[in-house]
Amino acid sequence: MKYTVVWGNRAKNRLAAIWTEASDRGDVTRAANAIDQFLANNADWAGISRDDVTRVLVARPLFVVYEILPEDYIVRVLIVGRSDRL
Repeated sequence: MKYTVVWGNRAKNRLAAIWTEASDRGDVTRAANAIDQFLANNADWAGISRDDVTRVLVARPLFVVYEILPEDYIVRVLIVGRSDRL
């Protein structure tokens, strides 16, 4: 099943800040793109369950916390951060 991946404003702003501050911008860009693609195609089994609603996925150097809205075929990225700072 294919999902639409939507980044919440907080996550988008944090991703922009991470990218701006990064010495490895190419790696950050590739990780963000991989997260989008992976969640679009595999959201229902990707990552690790955090609670009944959210899951965590790591794509170095990033991690995301996301939720799945299966009835709408949407994955919403709620939080993003650097995985080396977990």
